[in-house]
Amino acid sequence: MRFGESSSRDNRLNQSCSRGGECGQGLWYQESSRLKAGYLAPIINWPVCDVWDYLIGFASFLGYPTRDLETVYNGHDTRFGCWTCTVVKQDKAMARTIEQDEWAHLHPLYHFRNHLWDSTRDIKTRLLRKDGTKSKLKKPVRRKLLNELLAIQEEVGMTIISKPEIKYIYKLWENN
Repeated sequence: MRFGESSSRDNRLNQSCSRGGECGQGLWYQESSRLKAGYLAPIINWPVCDVWDYLIGFASFLGYPTRDLETVYNGHDTRFGCWTCTVVKQDKAMARTIEQDEWAHLHPLYHFRNHLWDSTRDIKTRLLRKDGTKSKLKKPVRRKLLNELLAIQEEVGMTIISKPEIKYIYKLWENN
């Protein structure tokens, strides 16, 4: 997460900062007692040029395959993040990427992400909290989405979720 990604992201970050996040110090941390998790945002104050400098100039030396990102995403004029992010309605970076012949085989990932967007918006796929607001996805929906993703993984010939991760997912589901 970074300030400057979008106005809605800035608003959410500012709300979090007002509740005790360590904003403006170069490192932002917030705990969620409900999720029993911590959020760390070490690049919260980086401008987009610093992100690209890191991805192109440094991350590849750490073994990450980032050297060609600028070509894949048609330059610096793009925003990208987790490919399954359902905070934004449309993944414009992925849409531009799969227009290129070299990356056209990733169309199923793009379509799955859009299907995921729709699935997370449908109230019938969600458990409801006591106050009637949407909570997590129902277990049958999660199972269906995982099976669809595993089929896509086979179709595109790349590992998206490893076997140990799948095993861990099933363990979590058993423990509710």
